[in-house]
Amino acid sequence: MIFSLNLSKARKILGIAKNTKVEDIKQKYRDLARKWHPDLNNGKESNKKMQEINKSYELVMKEEFGVTEPWNDYDEWWWKQYGNDPLWGNQTSKEHHGKPKRYPGIKKSGHYIGSSKSNFEKNKIKKFLDKKNTFAVIGVSKNPKKYGNKIYKELKLEGYKVYPVNPGVEKINADKCYPSLGELPNLPDAIDVVVPPNIAEKVVKEAVRLGIKNIWLQPGSESEEIIAYCKEHNISVLHNACIMMEKRKINKI
Repeated sequence: MIFSLNLSKARKILGIAKNTKVEDIKQKYRDLARKWHPDLNNGKESNKKMQEINKSYELVMKEEFGVTEPWNDYDEWWWKQYGNDPLWGNQTSKEHHGKPKRYPGIKKSGHYIGSSKSNFEKNKIKKFLDKKNTFAVIGVSKNPKKYGNKIYKELKLEGYKVYPVNPGVEKINADKCYPSLGELPNLPDAIDVVVPPNIAEKVVKEAVRLGIKNIWLQPGSESEEIIAYCKEHNISVLHNACIMMEKRKINKI
């Protein structure tokens, strides 16, 4: 979903005044993330609300303060607060409200994820992560702090054949980065999507046209429309799960 925003509306969504200091805006955003983030909140409207908050925060930080990478500080804060992504299993926060707190699996799309993931989902993930599969990571970044970069490097280090895809990047280290799925030298068995939903929708449609049957939507890339489209076209789609976290779980078995 794409939100139509201006600075005035964005400030209203964030609950900040025009002259609010940048550090106070960051703190306000973190407070809103604690309240609305779908990984921590079972509310039906949490995902939609958090997307709206994200867009507003990004707009204010970029246009009013010229912060080109507004998520770097937030990513570091999240990991300090919650350790590994709290979406997976009952992980403990050491600092949330000043005392440990456990977060249950979040109910989405008719099943519980995290520690209550069904055997069907677990088998689906294992099949997806078969070492014989060739991958393409959509949304690879040069920034080593970004998840697209981390996912690409980790899959490569694990021995997977993996292609980086991003039309705005020529190389990731010494590896050639491709502008689209259609320009890859070989069709991958599976793709991992690390881009916003409005871009992910175009990527998924291209993947379907090319005949790719396995699509993993990283948290933040999915939407109900994209998931429905995949199911309508008999695509094996995974969502509400981080490929790095699931791969590490499988490696421990």
